[in-house]
Amino acid sequence: MGLPSLFRSLVLVVFITAIFTIQLGLVNSVLEVRKLGGNSKRGASPSSPNKNLGPSPKPHQPPPPPA
Repeated sequence: MGLPSLFRSLVLVVFITAIFTIQLGLVNSVLEVRKLGGNSKRGASPSSPNKNLGPSPKPHQPPPPPA
């Protein structure tokens, strides 16, 4: 197996992987995280805990003092 054949197969694998990631929407989600100022060292990890919380009805308020 020569070097040109190895290079051609590597390019083919990268191309197929890129098509799958674009179809799954992984590329767009990574780019959106970077646009929103996500930590570049950890990637998408900082925003993942907030995704499944749902809408917050009110911010937490202490109970009113007894009258």
